[in-house]
Amino acid sequence: MNSTVGDFYRRASLFQQCLFLRWVPLSLLLACTLFENPSHAQSEDTVPTRPKTATMPPGIPSPAHGVTSADSNEEPETAPGASPDTAFPDEAVEVIHVLGERGKAAKLETLSVTSFDQASLDELGIQDIDSLQQFVPSLHIGQVGTSAVITLRGIGFDNLTILGEPGVLFQIDGVPLSRPSSANAAFYDVENVEILRGPQGTQGGRNSTAGRIAISSARPVPDLEVFGDTQIGTASQIIQRAVLNVPIWDEYLMSRMSFIYQNRDGYQRNILPIYSDSKYWADDADEFAFRGQLLSQITDSFQVRGFANYSHQKGVGPAYKTIGPLFRQALYCPDNGRRWGRPFCPVSTLNGLPTVVNPGDPRETTANVVGQLNDRQYGFTGHLNYDFPEIDEIGGISLGTIMSYQFTENRNGDGKNFFCFANPAEPCAVVNYGIDLDATNSYISFVDTEQRADQNSFEVWLESRDADVFSWKVGMFHLKETIYGDSLVGVVQSPQTLADSFASAESRQRVVTDTKAGYGEIEYWLLDNLQLKTGIRYTRGSKSISRQIKNNEGSKELRATTWSGWTPMALMRWDVTDDNSLAVSATRGFKLGGFSIPRVLLGSERILDEEGQLPVELYDAESVWSYEFLSKNIFLNGELTLNLSLFWVDYSSYQTCVVAAEGFQCDVGDAQTRGIEVESHWQATPGLRFDTIFNFLDSKVEKLRLVDPTERIVTEQGSPNPLFLEPIDVSGNQLTKAPKFSLTLGGQYEFDLANYGLFGYLTPRFQYRFQTRTYYRVFNLEKFSQKPFNMIDFKVTWRSEDDRLSLEGFVNNITNTNTINSIIVGTIATGSPVIAQYLPPRVWGIRVGYRF
Repeated sequence: MNSTVGDFYRRASLFQQCLFLRWVPLSLLLACTLFENPSHAQSEDTVPTRPKTATMPPGIPSPAHGVTSADSNEEPETAPGASPDTAFPDEAVEVIHVLGERGKAAKLETLSVTSFDQASLDELGIQDIDSLQQFVPSLHIGQVGTSAVITLRGIGFDNLTILGEPGVLFQIDGVPLSRPSSANAAFYDVENVEILRGPQGTQGGRNSTAGRIAISSARPVPDLEVFGDTQIGTASQIIQRAVLNVPIWDEYLMSRMSFIYQNRDGYQRNILPIYSDSKYWADDADEFAFRGQLLSQITDSFQVRGFANYSHQKGVGPAYKTIGPLFRQALYCPDNGRRWGRPFCPVSTLNGLPTVVNPGDPRETTANVVGQLNDRQYGFTGHLNYDFPEIDEIGGISLGTIMSYQFTENRNGDGKNFFCFANPAEPCAVVNYGIDLDATNSYISFVDTEQRADQNSFEVWLESRDADVFSWKVGMFHLKETIYGDSLVGVVQSPQTLADSFASAESRQRVVTDTKAGYGEIEYWLLDNLQLKTGIRYTRGSKSISRQIKNNEGSKELRATTWSGWTPMALMRWDVTDDNSLAVSATRGFKLGGFSIPRVLLGSERILDEEGQLPVELYDAESVWSYEFLSKNIFLNGELTLNLSLFWVDYSSYQTCVVAAEGFQCDVGDAQTRGIEVESHWQATPGLRFDTIFNFLDSKVEKLRLVDPTERIVTEQGSPNPLFLEPIDVSGNQLTKAPKFSLTLGGQYEFDLANYGLFGYLTPRFQYRFQTRTYYRVFNLEKFSQKPFNMIDFKVTWRSEDDRLSLEGFVNNITNTNTINSIIVGTIATGSPVIAQYLPPRVWGIRVGYRF
């Protein structure tokens, strides 16, 4: 350190006073952070060199004990000629390899970063992607079906169909996944989970406008390792995890395999007698996942790494809950209800048969169709890295590639028993599989869905190696994804006359996305404490759609279009002291546009547009400019880390989608987000630690008009017309999945049981989470929202002195709060119900871990 202990406390005191001001001007914040600027002056004959990153003094949580936040550009210096994988000294900050083997340049693409290794995931109780949001500012994880809906700073994934484009990139070992349906299996045996908040402007992989979640698997090692754990808990839960690492030929060829198996009854009970057995209860788990690796260090400069992954999810599947009243349809139907040769508008949604009212308890349902989940994902990935010999005047150059194939299949339902609804002579006293769109016991609507996706991706890059002052990176990326979506939809118009009023439509859609990009970055240390970085990326992507209705060979159409965009970035970082740094950046993000299909086709007839094709509407690509200021600080001799981020984000062609009158409608407008994010970790004593995660997010729509399918116009006949909706101006409204405030407080204390004549270490941990109201539709109505909530978790962990054995007990959501994590609105054929999915109720578990 360059300052005395007294100077440190003096600066820390002044910084603390500044933080308690209600509004801190940027100039004052700079003055507080830079209270003393130690001299970094150089003599004229001194060549500037990149400084070593400050090592963490004893006592501060290392990445193995906590969370390293907003620290994407701090790495120890590599000795000349040494491999980045092996050259770092033991006493330096632990190196985290972002995206496997991409190298150091990938760690500066955005400013605000939160990282976890496997030890910190286990310590904080993060076993899946849902629990990740408690420890990352401005992150919201929802779920629609089995797919994770990821939102960062109010921007994410709003188009839930196969036509959608993610706003937050989700990567596993450098491979982008558009719809991560088995993301939870990736949260075991990892080297690093890194969340980057802000647009991915110039780096490789798929482009995004909001950020990225990147998971890197633990690397094979040249030693025999066997470890794992077993967990039992609520709803007959059992989770088994295991890792087997086998060196095949010393350090030249190594293998690693990890397994996860989970089985659990559902949290949502079905109170209909026919489904009283717990095997029909929704929100269950039946999952197996495997990941295998081979790592070959052929020479010191040539490395090949291969991955194989497989996951299979079964069971009933997600729990859907109707939280808003079904819209009561009246007798009015256009064209006398025969628009497509079949009745279209239901006469009544809940009358005509004995009906059990949808229970108010989120953990109960009367759905007369139960899910039958069958989701599979498998793939193969190869990494290749080669270090070219150093060249005079140029230095070292490294080549890297990532090649991958991924297949995903999602299925819910079998379609075999739907048509019993159309036969009044059959009481339907059989199990009906699929998705009950109205989530009640009335025979209204149900769907059998299947989706299959083939994805091929390839990336190659060149970058400088062991550069002290000037470094660079250039690369290319290509992704092609083909998605098939099949659906069988059934709608009952009048329960009194099932045979005459049943309508169905079976359709298939195919969407092909082809994206290519080239990018480049340069980094220059102008002084030993002043870094400049700039880069640019060009992305060009095309998307095409074709669709066919069963029994109508002519109902095909093909629409294709192309979007492109440039995304530059600029960054400046100033290391004020060894333990305080400031950075500012400006980055542009880009995301492809897409298609809306505003009409659902029933029966064999179809509606054509003026060109004689099925109606498909385009919406524009989304772009964003993000401006950010970041202050990273270490105080109290390394016992306190404090990171503060201020950001301002302007969106053009902000994409949002709703279920409209006859289908799925997307529109674009303008939006803005700005906010403050704070991450703090304080090691008060050698055993006592406190963690604080806080964010304030001010988001709003600046210009947008949308239809609300739950608000109908009354026609001259005195009945709401389900096919004509008036657009609503939502300008000024808060963005979806963007609560204004969220706060996580955590504390733990490690007891050395040897002081009490016992064996091992005991660590109780307490965790508190608060979040303000969250809207799930941009109309900002309470029926589309989760009210403010508090959540409390508690866990206690015992581990042996040699870390070979561990025992953990936990209770999550102690107050048993019913928390909504996603809301969708059904189609008019089902009465436009407001349907929610919930986070788990109060759950407990006991986990035993072992290491041989």
